[in-house]
Amino acid sequence: MEEKESERVRRCLKQSGKSQAEVASILGISESKFSKSVNGLRRFSAVEYAELADLFGVSFYWLVTGEEDPRGHKLAARHDFHDDDKSYSLEGMEADKQLIEDIALIYRQAYASAEQDVPTPVRAFTTVDELRGLLPLDFATDMVRSVNSLPRIDVLVLDIVGPSYTLRVAGRYVIIVKRTARWFRQNFSIAHELGHIAADDFDDGEHCSKNGQERAANAFAAELLMPKRLLGAEDWQNMSEGELANLVWQYRVSTQALKVRLNSLKIATSSKVQASLELATFALLRKYLKKNGGSDPFSVASRYGSASERFIPTSLLEAVEAAVMKGDAPKESLAYLLDTSPDEIELFAMAEPDVEVELDILKGLFV
Repeated sequence: MEEKESERVRRCLKQSGKSQAEVASILGISESKFSKSVNGLRRFSAVEYAELADLFGVSFYWLVTGEEDPRGHKLAARHDFHDDDKSYSLEGMEADKQLIEDIALIYRQAYASAEQDVPTPVRAFTTVDELRGLLPLDFATDMVRSVNSLPRIDVLVLDIVGPSYTLRVAGRYVIIVKRTARWFRQNFSIAHELGHIAADDFDDGEHCSKNGQERAANAFAAELLMPKRLLGAEDWQNMSEGELANLVWQYRVSTQALKVRLNSLKIATSSKVQASLELATFALLRKYLKKNGGSDPFSVASRYGSASERFIPTSLLEAVEAAVMKGDAPKESLAYLLDTSPDEIELFAMAEPDVEVELDILKGLFV
């Protein structure tokens, strides 16, 4: 049976944890009127629907119709895990909401025709093995650029509060990951989002935590970065600290992630390995570097830098620039991606050639 608008509001109200009295006060109506509306005895006004959509973090279109907004986008995100009650929550969503909306709008401007032709991108993989077949063998070395090589998948590294998000918009999957020196956290977040893509875990207008989906995405990421077959082949009882450091670097994961993965696979390790895995990732690597005279076989400093850099795919920049030149997008969109002033974009994308300079160059050829 088709769900009514009032039923969707009731569902959102329950997930929000707010009382009817609280929401009624926010809407500026009596609790009695609100109660009648959520029970289908009174229709919410358009203004009230808009305020409810904003309050609950859902789309106005979905709240009113129950359907996906044809001009909107779908979202998946890496949630934070709370060990005390084994639950997940989406921290940072409120702070990142405008950035996500801006990126979605830019993609619609850049790939308007693609959105009409292929509104939902075709997934090139549904399993870890299928994904591995599409990626280079050393994909973890530069996860951002490796994943950007996949068809219809982009990775953007930006200043966000949450760890990562994935948009399904304009016929593409767009992974937005946090700019951070902790490259291992960044890698796991990207792998986690690839798990959401593989499972097609995208919301229908709600941004609620689904524990089962989060666990599955984490399991996907763990198998992609730390394959069970390879971990099972290691001699964990006789592994030296240097060999462990090399393994952490090879997989580009954190000591914490490796510890959790080994425990989940019930792989027994020596007390020396267990103690080393209690160290922070940087501490383990630095300790090993110190023992080796300070040489840096890991290029840790270089990896710090690349994970900390803002990154926008060249293909997106080219598409947005073309849209600006055609008048399908404002130059502010390109300026936003380049993190510069719109005035600079006018010079960069639309400046007339300097005829005098070009003539001087030509004259020099005939001297």
